[in-house]
Amino acid sequence: MKRHAILYFVLSSATALPGTAEEDPSQTLPEVVITANRVEQDTSRLGVSYSLISGEDLDILQVNGIADGLQDAPGVFIRQTGGTGAATTLNIRGNRDQDSLIRVDYAKGSGGVITGFTPFLAYAQPLNIEQIEIIPGPQSVLYGSDTMGGVVSVMTRKGQGDPSLSLSAEAGSFSTFQSALQGQGTYDRYAWSFHGAWLQTDNELPQNEYRNFDFSGRLDVALNDAWELGVMTRGHRADYEDPPVPDFLIGAAAVKTNNTGASTYLRGDLQPNWQTQATVSWFEEDYDGDFDGFAYLADSHVWQADWENTIQVNSAYRVVAGASVEFARQKDNFFANGYEESTHSGVYMQNVYEPGSPLSLTLGLRYDWIQRFSDPFTWRASAAWQLPNARTKLRAAAGSSFRVPNVFQLFSSFAGAANPDLKPETALSWEVGLDHLWDDRGSRFSVTAFYNDIENLIVDVDPDPRVVRAENRDTARTYGIELATAAQLWDNLSLTGAYTWQQAESTDRTVNPTLTEDRLNLPEHQVDATILLSLPQQVQLGAGFHVISGLKGNYATFLDPPDIRSTAYTVLRLFGQWQATEALRLTGRIENLFDESYQPTPGYPANGIGAYLGFVWDI
Repeated sequence: MKRHAILYFVLSSATALPGTAEEDPSQTLPEVVITANRVEQDTSRLGVSYSLISGEDLDILQVNGIADGLQDAPGVFIRQTGGTGAATTLNIRGNRDQDSLIRVDYAKGSGGVITGFTPFLAYAQPLNIEQIEIIPGPQSVLYGSDTMGGVVSVMTRKGQGDPSLSLSAEAGSFSTFQSALQGQGTYDRYAWSFHGAWLQTDNELPQNEYRNFDFSGRLDVALNDAWELGVMTRGHRADYEDPPVPDFLIGAAAVKTNNTGASTYLRGDLQPNWQTQATVSWFEEDYDGDFDGFAYLADSHVWQADWENTIQVNSAYRVVAGASVEFARQKDNFFANGYEESTHSGVYMQNVYEPGSPLSLTLGLRYDWIQRFSDPFTWRASAAWQLPNARTKLRAAAGSSFRVPNVFQLFSSFAGAANPDLKPETALSWEVGLDHLWDDRGSRFSVTAFYNDIENLIVDVDPDPRVVRAENRDTARTYGIELATAAQLWDNLSLTGAYTWQQAESTDRTVNPTLTEDRLNLPEHQVDATILLSLPQQVQLGAGFHVISGLKGNYATFLDPPDIRSTAYTVLRLFGQWQATEALRLTGRIENLFDESYQPTPGYPANGIGAYLGFVWDI
């Protein structure tokens, strides 16, 4: 799309921080969140914390992947096993990667055979995105399993305005080159968008090459004034070479992966006060790993269907109710019986009460039927109260959630022994918070305290050195405080920042029910900040800070006694752009400016300093 002025953060509309929902009456476009209640809702009425990241935000920040864009949100920790393309884990509020759900449009982008990291996040590029919503805390009421940590929803951009194309390319350190073609627009009743992108890099370490083709597409059709039909897809084909880790006796690995999601929806009005939406989705996760001559092959197909209804009972009361069904067919080459199939269905109802007074209330209930397991009942409630000054909101939320053991833990003998007798993990969680609008320019501040209590935590145990088996052995709790701010310091200078303090503890019930231990690979403190400066001549400069401390990991070599160390690191990046002409924008960035040597995962160093130059040409 052609740009007539330089992009910059407008904190009142373009950038959102968790829970900073109070809009000044002078602001014309209130922020809207969909994932929190499955229906569009003005964030000033939300009783839960949230983060919004628009596609324009990702473009301005010049992040190298969707995962890099997520790490600035409070409570979110992104960890990789090395350079670009390495295995990537998403930890929300001290919960493990498998405890949070990633929705790719309407498809389930996580929860495949692979456990412990999310292949989609490792390779997904930040292109052709409408918005990413992060809703931390228990979300089983609306989305079922795998939601004890929260939900991340990635929505593909819907086309708008006149048809347009853009071509971009970038080259830099470690033999990195990437290019992309994006297009979008509308014509008559049709709206469309698409992208295709190629990324290749050798990374800093030897034997660490990465190649990735990434794509997306969306088509929306207005059938008439009341009904709309849409289809969307997003995915990638990636090859990644993992370097050897001699200290841990880990050899080189070569991974090929294919992750593709597709969704279709039909949305319309059955009555003036009754909107319905039916969606069908599919997500494939195909993983082919060669670990120094040892093959691991995994294949996952997950189909979902959902029927959602929103009924406006009166001006203050809405009901969101529906049903969902999921069918999965999954295997790896260590399953004894080949493909395993499973079904999971549920019904849900979310009551949203928003009277004209400052109070907003929600209450949600859900019942699930799950093959192989007992049928869980979950609930969630929230409240928001806007103080008389109209600038401060108090909020609170609580609820229950669960995670069903995945097929790897149930049926794979890859690590030693499968355990088909596992039970679902369950959690009770709460949060309280305050959001405050500092001034009429949109400067904001929020604070949230959270607590999660987890039962039947599944952990890997080793009854002998040759066997690892998953068992419901531990209980766990995570708790902490999140701070977030966004400030328009001057007309041309803005600041966003977030700080998270968290503790994650687990208790081995078979040894000493009163002894707790810190869970590894989660930081105690995390600080993220971004400064943006707009200069004359259509120049924009930015800096991003990422500070981690109290990150505990096991640095012992293979089979040695544990060597638990606490590490800390600070990473600074610079980025900028110049709108040279109406159609041509030049970009540049420097990653890891101080050439910090650090290992987010023990044994796997991240890339050192790197510089990159590129352009975006609006055709």
